[in-house]
Amino acid sequence: MNRIATCDDITEIVLISKGVKNNFVDEKYINEVINSSNYLLVVNENENKKIQGFILLQVTSYDMDVINIAVDIKYRRLHVATSLFDFVFSYRKNNEIYLDVRESNIPAIKLYESVGFTTYRRRVKYYGDEDCLCMKKIVKEGEL
Repeated sequence: MNRIATCDDITEIVLISKGVKNNFVDEKYINEVINSSNYLLVVNENENKKIQGFILLQVTSYDMDVINIAVDIKYRRLHVATSLFDFVFSYRKNNEIYLDVRESNIPAIKLYESVGFTTYRRRVKYYGDEDCLCMKKIVKEGEL
């Protein structure tokens, strides 16, 4: 099940983030995000209320940028990320959603393409030694 994150979720979100070696997410940052109207933080939890993954987006009136998506390693390949994207797509219609990904992150690129993202630009050597693929999806009314 997907839902908007609350302050009660902060510890689990940070643990998942650390488990995937994403060090910019800490408790202070997540608390600020949860209390801001400029961000959307969605968690996916199982029937035991265990958070399996999350997606964080920066939100404006006309678009959203995926800042981070992470799934606990124990719950990978269970369509958690796809479910999170489906929630986001149904949450705000008639929006463009953007994300950046390392060109070497083939599993992530395949996921993003499978939910409808397309590459619209390449940033050469953006990560120093590696290019960045800029991807987007336009979510229209009546489509999921």
